Amino acid sequence: MTVHGVKGETHDITVFVCPDNTGSNHCPSTIWWSADEKDREEKRIAYVAMTRTQGDLILLVSDNCFERLRISRRPFVESFECLTVDEFIAEFAQSNLASLATAPQRDEADRGLYTG
Repeated sequence: MTVHGVKGETHDITVFVCPDNTGSNHCPSTIWWSADEKDREEKRIAYVAMTRTQGDLILLVSDNCFERLRISRRPFVESFECLTVDEFIAEFAQSNLASLATAPQRDEADRGLYTG
């Protein structure tokens, strides 16, 4: 879904993927805090995207953008648990394995939606 497509909705988890911009003038570290009128729409899109969640917000940025944010917007970065993609996948897989181990067993009727 696009940001425009979810306006007015809420979700348990929101994943906001920021495009990889090599130049710092198009980086969220610059645009999201800009007072320039030309950045207004980009800021609005970011606001809508990041306020859709009732639970977790996953913000994906490039390594370059992360470094710029870490340097120029330290309190913002520190408000997140920061993980690389590989770390996130490993943590997600581990938490899902743990929940599967404690999940109640389902009977064959519950398994009707699965193919395999």
